[in-house]
Amino acid sequence: GELSHESGASRTRAAAGGQRLLAIVAVLDRASVEIVLRKDVADAAGFDPKASLVERAKVLNGRTISIDAINSIDDIYLRVIAKRGGLGPDAVRLAVLKADNALAAIATKQIDGIAMSPPWPQSAMLANGAVLVASGLDGDPPDYVPLTTTVVLTKPETCAKRRVICEGVGQAMKDASQIMHEQPAETEAILAKRLPTMDPKLIATVLQKVAKATPSPLAVTAKALENAERLNIESGLLKPEEKLSSYDGLFTDAYVK
Repeated sequence: GELSHESGASRTRAAAGGQRLLAIVAVLDRASVEIVLRKDVADAAGFDPKASLVERAKVLNGRTISIDAINSIDDIYLRVIAKRGGLGPDAVRLAVLKADNALAAIATKQIDGIAMSPPWPQSAMLANGAVLVASGLDGDPPDYVPLTTTVVLTKPETCAKRRVICEGVGQAMKDASQIMHEQPAETEAILAKRLPTMDPKLIATVLQKVAKATPSPLAVTAKALENAERLNIESGLLKPEEKLSSYDGLFTDAYVK
């Protein structure tokens, strides 16, 4: 209970509301969400996967896309991408489904696509031939890189009183990141043991994506926090005047050096 994982987007909203916690590890520095569309829908629309993000985003007009929850990072990211395509706030219909239900729904053509974090969009691509529209993990949109998404948070006094806890967490995350980047085959083997029912191809695909979005060093930065706030503002969840004037006291790189 002394440390927790949280999305950077919700963290800055909480800070704007006066709840100030300390971010000590940047687990990811990009949006973890990917938006995929059923292949038949993309083909019928003449979708070009190599087009600009603005052009790719237009294919979302009138589609029914599954997210995990309203106001989640899935929802925020989908809103921003649709907006980049010039689409209005109601242009995309939302289906709030659990991830496994979303996979079933795309297979039976009940929905047009998925906007979620790994492994669900990647699974839809591998199993159902779904087409990638936009990928936070690949750096869409580029002006939101770096972006504080998944972070390790604590109360400021925890690290002051029990520094060894924060140092231990920081070192463990650094070690894990190093293994993932430098020993991908070993990492795949570890994950295969932990996830015996998951397709090895899916594990490899997701691992490649996550490695790309894992910063080195694992340091939270003011720029990445500011981008999280910009994401909230562009999606309509935060008013521009609620943007923080400073991020001092909200992050430290002391435990990931």
